[in-house]
Amino acid sequence: MTMTIRYQTTSQSLTQVDTVKNIPDDATIVWFDFEDVSEEENNYLTNNFNFNYLELEDAITGVPRVKYKAYKTYQYLVFHSMYKDDFSPIALNVFVNEKVLVTYHQNHFESLNEVAKMNSKHHDPDLDCADIVIHILDMMVDKYFDFVYTIEEKTYNFEAAHVDDTQSKKVMDNVFQIRSDLIKIKRVLFPMQELVNTIKTEDNLIVDSKHSMYIQHIDDHLIKQNNIIRTSQEWLMRLERISNLILPLE
Repeated sequence: MTMTIRYQTTSQSLTQVDTVKNIPDDATIVWFDFEDVSEEENNYLTNNFNFNYLELEDAITGVPRVKYKAYKTYQYLVFHSMYKDDFSPIALNVFVNEKVLVTYHQNHFESLNEVAKMNSKHHDPDLDCADIVIHILDMMVDKYFDFVYTIEEKTYNFEAAHVDDTQSKKVMDNVFQIRSDLIKIKRVLFPMQELVNTIKTEDNLIVDSKHSMYIQHIDDHLIKQNNIIRTSQEWLMRLERISNLILPLE
């Protein structure tokens, strides 16, 4: 699609521009967002930012694992969300330093647009790149609840509807499908919670008490989501035990 450029100053809220030439010298934030970009825009990314070339290559060519790395001049993070239809992971790559934020993704992330709109309408002169990254992370994690509650409801409704006919092959096929979906969601949630714990431990992205409170809020949501998935797995395991089809949960 395209590369979107935004900036903010102490007197102007987050503003979108067509070219880097329109970024003022007093910009306190410059945000480059790359979404499903062309080869030319990929070349711009690799030629104009001093990021680790292996990580740039991973971002451009694949779906990197959830991660957090701190370098001398920037930090690199990978967040995961999920497709609605099959819960497979999609990656958001984030490169951030004091004044420059780069987000790179093959798929659309509505969270980015929401954060951009919010900060374009409401000017916070103290806003920094870390604030934006944490806002994005918070909105992404909040959207996990849609997936988590959907699979929780599917699990409980299925158990209630089929408690008396667990020997049916069709029923057990459905059990295995729900089980597969639960594992896919868990494979996103668990690494993301580890990522948040790493952010709290490393203390590089967190620069003040406001950040600390925000990160703790995100962590609390991830704990709740992981607990819901764990409980749903236990309900499903109960059906497997009834049918003597117990498989180890990941």
